[in-house]
Amino acid sequence: MTENELELVKLICMPQKLACEKLGISVNAFRCRTTRLMKKYGVENQRALIIKVIKSGLLAIESIEYRNFDGQK
Repeated sequence: MTENELELVKLICMPQKLACEKLGISVNAFRCRTTRLMKKYGVENQRALIIKVIKSGLLAIESIEYRNFDGQK
């Protein structure tokens, strides 16, 4: 998995607009890249992609960025 792909996976749990701002890409590009990654790793959804990447040891669960309902990280 490339560094860019890992950055995308880290931000999947964030609202798409925020993730796109951090990556400097459009929402459309984010969706396309996410779909390509899911196909590449043979999974059906984003949750499965995150689990597969964590289980493979490519990413620590602590590095996944998310936002609580109160808007805090």
